[in-house]
This record gives sequence, structure tokens and C-alpha cells, in this order.
Amino acid sequence: MTARNLTELELRALDPRVINLSDGHAHQTLSAESQAGIRTAVERALAGTRPDYPEAERQFLRALTHHTGQEYPDGRTFVTYASSVAMSAVASHLRRMDRPVGVVCPTFDNIPGLLRTLDIKPIPIDERDLTPTVDLARLDLNGLGALVLVAPNNPTGRCPTRASLEELIGWAAARDVLLVVDTAFRWCDDTMRWDLVRAAEEQGADLITIDDTGKALAFADVKAAVIGVTRRLSEPIRAIHTQYLLNVSELGLRALTVMLDPSRPDNELERARKIILKNRAYFDNAIEAQVGSIGQDPRRRDRNPALSVEWLRLPTGRDTLLEECRARQLEVLNGDQFFWAGESLETGTFVRLALMRDPAYFARGIDLFVESLSRTRNVHRRLPLRNRRD
Repeated sequence: MTARNLTELELRALDPRVINLSDGHAHQTLSAESQAGIRTAVERALAGTRPDYPEAERQFLRALTHHTGQEYPDGRTFVTYASSVAMSAVASHLRRMDRPVGVVCPTFDNIPGLLRTLDIKPIPIDERDLTPTVDLARLDLNGLGALVLVAPNNPTGRCPTRASLEELIGWAAARDVLLVVDTAFRWCDDTMRWDLVRAAEEQGADLITIDDTGKALAFADVKAAVIGVTRRLSEPIRAIHTQYLLNVSELGLRALTVMLDPSRPDNELERARKIILKNRAYFDNAIEAQVGSIGQDPRRRDRNPALSVEWLRLPTGRDTLLEECRARQLEVLNGDQFFWAGESLETGTFVRLALMRDPAYFARGIDLFVESLSRTRNVHRRLPLRNRRD
């Protein structure tokens, strides 16, 4: 069956018989200290400790602020179970606005996909017009009422500079454009550790941020997404949010707070940073050791070293590579559907690898990946040009 979107492609990687470097969520093992803290939270819940959801949410948001640099004030912060739920709620507001909505391209295709379910036809905004500096003149050509961007972007890692984002906020204020910034991948990128909502308030702009713990913290798919909004958006977003849910799991928030605990130097976000560095170094060494046999270095020169995924370009042989990986029980993500606006010169050339895995598990996957790259080159050497599919 042909996958209709990237999530359907990622579903294949949930099979425990395969090595999953496809799904962009975090899947690394918790530290012993985090396990002990979560065990205590579970035991208290099982013992019938009186619930206190408001306090659990406050503690979680305080820990979140430490890592993102953003405040999450009461009345302008809305916690949901996942970033897709958060984006759905925001999309409902965009539908009521009934104005043109731009979405960065390429990016994960469920963002424009969710808009389309509400009969919003997203306008593709070329990532190059937004990063690293913003081309405001080109943005003006689209007549937007709202702009959705992902910073850092998934899958490329590209991100506007802080100065460029502040310039974009000023542009949005002057033109009455709502900015929606998906910050789900900012966890380990210190250039995005600042308060976008406060910056928008200071310039009189309307802005929404969406943070998502699932891209960095791993515990049985327990995660939370947090919507932050400027003051004018508080009431309309609250009205929509309360149609979706009353609250998330208090136990889930307490587990996430244990993982984020800023008083612990080895909290799970600090461990995530180290895992990214270690796994990327292993990947780099594996590529450099075998570059002669694979024939091409798929790494991009402008990659973001803080991103928890690796975006790789293969000018030839991409589809053959995917087949070779699957034959070895390795799942990596086909990059085509990140180009959600349709065919482009870039489709047919990209794959994405997830780095948030235990290093030993990741190393097994990378060894198979490099082996598949080498095999792909040999297959293409033997094939007559007319028989090549990519």
C-alpha cells in the first residue's frame, strides 16, 4: 500500500523486528535517576495520593521555561497531548480567520495536511525566503493573513536568526499577519532559547508557539505539547482548546517534570544533547571511513549540528537505497513528502535519519545504512542508464 503521508511511512518503523531510524520522536533509554523519579510518581498515583493537576502543570511549565527560555503565563498557555493536536486547535482558529495561510516548504507534511482537513488551502512559502534571513518583499507578494513556520525546520534544521525572527515579527505586526511558530525541535538549539511570545507582545504582533516534548524526551510515548499565545489570542484559543480536552494526564506531566528537572545536571534534556553529539559523531566517522566505497558524501554542508535528525541528499540511487535498507530490516524516512507542495527538483533525492536513539542501537542502524549505501553504488554501476529508476 502506498503511504499517503510521512506518518504512514513512519508507522512501518514501529515493527519491533526492524531498526527504526525513521520516526523522529525520541526513543532512548532513561537514566537510572529518571527511572527512579518516575517510579516514585507512579507509586504515589497508585497509592491514591490526592490529585493536584494545576500544581503539576505549573511545575512542568516552570521546568519547561528553564530549557526553552520562554515564559508560559497562566491564561495564555494551553497543554495538549501532542503537537498534532495543538496544530489542529490552531488550524481551527486559522479557519475562522478566513484569510490566506502560508506554510514553510519543505516541512513535515502533517502541518499542511491538518490545514487541508479544514478546507484551508496552504500557500507554500519557500524555506529559502525565511532562513537564515527573511525576504519580506517576497512574503508581501502572497497577501498572507497567517504564516506557519517551523524553527528549527524539520527536516532541514534551517532556522531564521533571532534578528530575522524579530524583523519578521515587526513585519507581521505592521501587516496584521498571525505568526505560528512550531518550535518542537528547538530543544538542543540554543539560538532558539528565547521568548518569542514576549517579543511579539513588545511589537504588537499576534503569535503562537508550539513546543513538543516528544522530540527530545522518551518514556513510553508520554509527551505533551504546549501552545503559547499573545494576549489577544488568549480567549479564542482557549475556546477552541476546551473543545478538545479538559486536561492532559497529571501523571504524565509529573513524569515529564522528572525528566526535565533543571536541578539535575544529568536531566534527560542534557542527556539528549549528549546523545545527539555522540550519534552524529558516529555517523560522521562511518561515512568518512567508507566514502570511497559509497562514492558520495550525503551530508549537507549547512546542516544544523543541534538537530535531532539528519537530512541527507543522494543525487542518484535514493530509491534503491531505501530498498537496500528495508532488505536489511532498517527503516529510514523517504524525504519526498516533506516537499508537500508537489514535485520539485529536490524530490527523489532525500532521506531523513533520526538520532534520538540509544548509541548502540543507533550504531547498528548506521552500520547497515552505510552498507546499504555501498551496495546502492555497486547496483548503479552495473545498471544500464535506461534501467535506473532514480
